[in-house]
Amino acid sequence: MTDETTTPTATPITALVNAGENIFAAVTGKKGETQEKIADGAARLLDGVLPTVESKVSFDLASVLAGATGILSGIALVLTGLKKKKAAASDASEAAPAVNGMG
Repeated sequence: MTDETTTPTATPITALVNAGENIFAAVTGKKGETQEKIADGAARLLDGVLPTVESKVSFDLASVLAGATGILSGIALVLTGLKKKKAAASDASEAAPAVNGMG
């Protein structure tokens, strides 16, 4: 399985934040500079805390975060696909002539 939102050096938190940003971009159609700065700062803070948190929990936190990232990436992909399909259908309906008062 390939994950387009992460890079090999990305930490689990950074990847999760990027996936969240992709959902925001899919819904709104844009990425705001302010949101990116806030998300980047939060990701850096949480990346620094991650090793401490991982040592305190009894499960594989990195795998949990990777799974959550995969889910968010999938949601962003679904939303993007729905918007593209809706836009294509809207363009097609505008271009099609009305037949018998329908169209």
